[in-house]
Amino acid sequence: FHDLKKILTTDLILDLPDDTLQFKIQSDASVDGIGAVLLQTTHDGDRPLAYMSKKLTRTQTNWSTIEQECYAIVQAIDKWDKYLRGHEFILETDHEPL
Repeated sequence: FHDLKKILTTDLILDLPDDTLQFKIQSDASVDGIGAVLLQTTHDGDRPLAYMSKKLTRTQTNWSTIEQECYAIVQAIDKWDKYLRGHEFILETDHEPL
């Protein structure tokens, strides 16, 4: 509860990308949407660079969970290609089979 309260009451300022730091994507899918965050790992921890979310179409809501989770990953990589191209990056998802 206290961690959530801190997050909700703290201004989240997006950092600018730094090509010398490791990029990280965290993605997730739910029943009706997908989302992801682009982060960079610094000595102070992970700092957000950008967020994305998208509502799933009626057809996409009928996809299996693994297809929805993969779709979230593909959409995130496609959206942030200009930052990720030519760089190794970490991908984190809560879907264990992936």
